[in-house]
Amino acid sequence: MAIRLSGTINDYVGLSTDTKPIVEDDGKLIPAGSRFFEQDTGADYRFNGYAWGEVGRGQIVSNLILEKLDGILTELQKQNGHLQVGSGLDGQEARVIAN
Repeated sequence: MAIRLSGTINDYVGLSTDTKPIVEDDGKLIPAGSRFFEQDTGADYRFNGYAWGEVGRGQIVSNLILEKLDGILTELQKQNGHLQVGSGLDGQEARVIAN
């Protein structure tokens, strides 16, 4: 399969008081992975395809990766009912526990 560009990632710079964009001028959601840098606070945000989330300083963890992990762990739990799994998307600590 040949590699092709499937979209672009937008890079925004603004102030913490600015409203972070959700849709582009054509009404479509901005691409997942887009970045918003708050010039006045130094905070860095990434858009996960649905909402903006602050990226921890020194720790870049994509919400998209966590969502994929959540799907994988859910599938593992279905296949192996004795596992207790969670990706951390529910606000809890990520975990895999064999019962």
